[in-house]
Amino acid sequence: DTAYSTITISASPNVSFSFAPQAPCPAPATVQFTNTTTGAASYFWRFGDAPTSTSTAVSPSHTYAQNGFYTV
Repeated sequence: DTAYSTITISASPNVSFSFAPQAPCPAPATVQFTNTTTGAASYFWRFGDAPTSTSTAVSPSHTYAQNGFYTV
C-alpha cells in the first residue's frame, strides 16, 4: 500500500496596519486599528498595555486607560 498527502506551503504574511485615535488625548483614548496585512489566515493582536489586552478581530479598536507609548 502507498499513502499520499498534499502539503501546501504558503509565503509568510506581509504584516502592516495603520491606526487612528478616535478621541483626543488625554486618556482614556480609543484607537482604531486598520489591518492592511496580506497573506494571513487569522489575526492575533496584542495592544501592549496588559497581557490580557488582545483581539482576534481583523481590524479592532482598543481603549487605552493611560497615556503612554505602546508596542502593538
